Amino acid sequence: QPTRPPTPQPTKPPSPQPILQPTQLPNPLPSQNDCVDSSLDWHDSGGSSYNCQYYAQSNYCSIYGNQFSNDGLVANQVCCACGGGISSTTQQQTQQPIGQPSPQPTRPPTPQPTKPPSPQPILQPTQLPNPLPSQNDCVDSSLDWHDSGGSSYNCQYYAQSNYCSIYGNQFSNDGLVANQVCCACGGGISSTTQQQTQQPIGQPSPQPTRPPT
Repeated sequence: QPTRPPTPQPTKPPSPQPILQPTQLPNPLPSQNDCVDSSLDWHDSGGSSYNCQYYAQSNYCSIYGNQFSNDGLVANQVCCACGGGISSTTQQQTQQPIGQPSPQPTRPPTPQPTKPPSPQPILQPTQLPNPLPSQNDCVDSSLDWHDSGGSSYNCQYYAQSNYCSIYGNQFSNDGLVANQVCCACGGGISSTTQQQTQQPIGQPSPQPTRPPT
C-alpha cells in the first residue's frame, strides 16, 4: 500500500451522535448538502487520524477510498466526501416494496394422467319372466304333488298324451295345478335355480270328465 500524507492538525474529536447502520441497498449518491457520514467516529485501519475529514482533502477518496477497511467499511462507503454516507433527511432507507407479492404459482399437473375408475356394472333384476325351463333343466316343483283327483293324477299322468293342455289348469291341489308344478306341462323349476319361473296364465276352465288312469 502507498504511503499516505499526514492529516491536518488538529483532528476534530468525533461528535456524540449514535452510529447509524448502513442501508442494505445502495442509496443514490447524496449531495454534500443532504448527506451525513454513515459513522461520525469512523476512521480507516490506519488510525483515528484517517477519518472522513482526512478523505475530504485532495483526491484521497479516489486514491485510497476503497482501501484500509475498518469494521468492514471503507471511506467510499462511509464518507459523504467520497460519495458514501446517508441522507440527512431520511437517516434510514426509505424505499419500500410496492404492491403485494404475487401469489404462489400453481404447480403443473403430474405427467401421468389419473386413471379413471373402471365402470362397475349394475345388475338389475329382469322384469320379464324367465324363459320356460327345458325338460333337461327342470324339476317338478313338488315331487309328491298330485291333483285333487287323487294320487294317481300326478305329473307322470300329465306327461301322457295332451293332458296338460286339456286338464293342466284344472283340479287344483294345495293351490297348485299341473301347469304350475309339472315340467311336462311347462311348469316346475330349474334344477340350477330351484325356484319357480313359470306362472299360471288365466283361470281354469270347468272340470271336464277325465279318462281313468
